[in-house]
Amino acid sequence: MTWTQAALMSVYVIYPNKQDRKTSLKRIEEALNRICDGEIDGKPRTQEEALLFLRQKTEEARVAFYGREKKWIPHSTTWFNQSRYLRPDAPPEDLPTQLEACINILACYPKQPYQTAIRADVKAFLPALKAIDKALKTIPFLDLMRRVKSYRECVSEWSKEDLKYVPNPARWFAEHRFNQEESQWRRSSTPGYQHERDQIVRVLKA
Repeated sequence: MTWTQAALMSVYVIYPNKQDRKTSLKRIEEALNRICDGEIDGKPRTQEEALLFLRQKTEEARVAFYGREKKWIPHSTTWFNQSRYLRPDAPPEDLPTQLEACINILACYPKQPYQTAIRADVKAFLPALKAIDKALKTIPFLDLMRRVKSYRECVSEWSKEDLKYVPNPARWFAEHRFNQEESQWRRSSTPGYQHERDQIVRVLKA
């Protein structure tokens, strides 16, 4: 079965203790083929289903291994070769269950750093990540990502003076502001934008 380099890399980049990229990619390819052949429960899976499954399990492992010294985390070649994705460790209770998805979404929010910076100091971003994790229970990942990107595009048109009105991401996600009409995010004199601005001013003064 043929797998693109991009597909294999999309799994490899998630795992926390990367070793020997070439061999790791080979082991990931073998794991995907096993999953397609029915490794999970004896039932065959499509390539798309196999990739989604392995990405999710690798993400769960990343959360489970968070905070451990690397010497206590299996090498990527070992983890994929031994099908350890079928028996992942339980994630710590204080971390989002969909950590990698939450990081990707937060990185798209205005005035936030890239994914690598968030991953390097997850605890500093926990309030926002937890709020995103809760939001993902009410809205699919792709839909939420699309709404966040739309908000970021609107904010990119704001003046520097108005950027101080960008809400803290934890509050924005917790209050489900991603469900607002886009007109409320645009920099203009429309009631929608003024309403959003007034709301944020009230929050800041509270």
